[in-house]
Amino acid sequence: MMNKNTILLCWMLVILASCSKDNDKVVIPAGSISFARLQVSDTILLNLPVENDSVAIVNINAIANAPIAGDHNVTFAVDNEKLTEYKAKYGEALLLPANSWHFYQPSCNIGGPASEINIVQGTKLKSLTTYVLPIVIQSVDGIEGDAAKDQTLFIVVKTGRSSVISKAGWKIQSVSSEDLFNPARNLLDDDVNSLWSTEDGIPQHVVLDLDGTIDFSAVTYRTPAPFYTQQGGYVKQLKIEISMDGLNWEDKGTYGGQTSDAKQVVATGNCTARYLKFTILSIEPFFGAYNIALIGDIGLMP
Repeated sequence: MMNKNTILLCWMLVILASCSKDNDKVVIPAGSISFARLQVSDTILLNLPVENDSVAIVNINAIANAPIAGDHNVTFAVDNEKLTEYKAKYGEALLLPANSWHFYQPSCNIGGPASEINIVQGTKLKSLTTYVLPIVIQSVDGIEGDAAKDQTLFIVVKTGRSSVISKAGWKIQSVSSEDLFNPARNLLDDDVNSLWSTEDGIPQHVVLDLDGTIDFSAVTYRTPAPFYTQQGGYVKQLKIEISMDGLNWEDKGTYGGQTSDAKQVVATGNCTARYLKFTILSIEPFFGAYNIALIGDIGLMP
């Protein structure tokens, strides 16, 4: 049986071992960790198509500016407030939306495999636009402090030209009528099979808020099968109006619907507008009896 002196000696050895481990910990000097990319530039440029959804992978590494013993883990984060820093240095840009990026691997060891960010959902972005995702070093070895320099790495995403204009940010400003199960907001979800269904009666209209001034040359709309052309409910005549304030409207013409294609293209000529008013003047009666319009999509072309 151990006596009290033996037990006391064991406790002293445990304490000494613990102190030894604490003394072995490496104190990282302030400002000694930075982005590896900053040796070249503080930006990473990506050209992203908006015609289809692809995944662009961005790798990020950290380096030590002076020799440091041991393995050290660096965690990165997005800092939206740093967008003002980018704009002051490089000019106007939009913040990359949260649904267009994913931190697949937000941390890495110095000298080890890189951290990884995936840039996705290009079809949700506006064409010919510059987006920015500001990245900062959040912590080193789980500790937020002075070890990392106060630096920002900017992932710059430039979108290409599209044959259609993105509906990102669009809203329904007003609507003359809608079915409870087929509301007007279905026009903006990029799913042609989800419908805006009006109540019985003509004319009907919907006003779209385009979330900013947009240049376009044509309006598109579509009625999916089997309504087109078997069951009716598709547009036979419509009017397009545009506005900058949603109050004063410019008539861009009255057009007849075609029966050659479910997707209709209305060539309005060059237009600049913040609001679009789509008015249905005539339809093919639904099942030959009801003046109900069924539209699955409204869009714009450059």
